Amino acid sequence: MDQRFTLVKSVLRKAIPMLISAGLIGWLLYSVSMAKLAWAFAQLEWHLLLPTTAIMVILLYLWDAVCLRFLFATEQSTPTLRQMIDVRGASYLAGAFNYELGQAFVAWQVSRLQNISMLSTLSRSVVLAYHDLLVLLGAGLLGSLLSHAEKAATIRVFCLAGVTVLLTVTVAISMMPSAWREHLQQTRFGAWLGFWSWRHTLVLMGLRILYFGILLAYATVALWICGILISGFDLLSTIPLVIAADGLPSVAGIGTREAALVNLLDTERPDEILLAMSLVWSTGMIIGRLTIGLTHLWWPKVAHLAYGNR
Repeated sequence: MDQRFTLVKSVLRKAIPMLISAGLIGWLLYSVSMAKLAWAFAQLEWHLLLPTTAIMVILLYLWDAVCLRFLFATEQSTPTLRQMIDVRGASYLAGAFNYELGQAFVAWQVSRLQNISMLSTLSRSVVLAYHDLLVLLGAGLLGSLLSHAEKAATIRVFCLAGVTVLLTVTVAISMMPSAWREHLQQTRFGAWLGFWSWRHTLVLMGLRILYFGILLAYATVALWICGILISGFDLLSTIPLVIAADGLPSVAGIGTREAALVNLLDTERPDEILLAMSLVWSTGMIIGRLTIGLTHLWWPKVAHLAYGNR
């Protein structure tokens, strides 16, 4: 019975993201029609959009390695930037399609590199997810306060509620009785309590603001290339939520990113243009990350064949 339940749980865990992505993409295609989407793809400035997407993927990859180096630094040792570039690149073979699997690979590799427990590295991944969500909701809240778009009020309420929940969790943990705190510290959700400080939080938030700033800059430029001009405050209120939607169950954010972008952004251009641009964003990140991952997999072998006997 337990084995059957475990099997069903495993199948559902793999199937649900695929079903959500397929369902959302199917709904969006039904809304705009395949003919209109094909027309939209024909209108894209591919010679500008593809290089912009490639640059975005590379910058995210390199800066993420910087963020992870800080995240996994301990008093005993700090991984080198080269090590984190290698770990992040190799993790893309799994993370290109499944973010959680990619983060688990990073945690496993770092635990081996630094000879620390998997529990400690996994807990740091939880800390990263918390800070990411806080930065994205905070940016969305700021943008919604300055934006005059029709949907800004709804976004403002959503972001304010999210930030309030996150800060409430922080306050609750800080006021937790010592016995509860020690028990929580034995889990992957609380192992970070033994080493994290407010200084760590401020530095990590600064690093992640720059990370998500790359995505915001890409979205701004990509929309401009597609002839979609949106005010900076409107973008600041919506793009962080589009990025946050990537964390919902899906295959590499496909479907969730497109649905969020089409529904949150008010543009004068047809929805099919926005959908086409978003699909380039999604597929570009998958292809780019797979390319980086395969390069990390095969480059040592190629280098050995080329230079090993010299």
